[in-house]
Amino acid sequence: MTVRKFAVSFPVELHRLAQQAAAEEGLSLSAWLARASEHELRHCALVADGLAAIGELEAAHGAITPSAEDRSWVADVLASASGQRRLAG
Repeated sequence: MTVRKFAVSFPVELHRLAQQAAAEEGLSLSAWLARASEHELRHCALVADGLAAIGELEAAHGAITPSAEDRSWVADVLASASGQRRLAG
């Protein structure tokens, strides 16, 4: 496998947490970050595929109109996800 070295900047706390996680798994920081990057790229691809599937469904059958309960659940999930992503932001 060919690798490319480059410099990145992280907030101090994020760097500390990443180093700690890498050490706990017996990985170098570089290997841990590469794996985390691969995971995030797969996640983004899955989300994009899901959104495309929803778009196709709506194109064929009309817009999805969630109930008030569904909207509340989605808002809760997004708020939770936003809080988890804040560290990376």
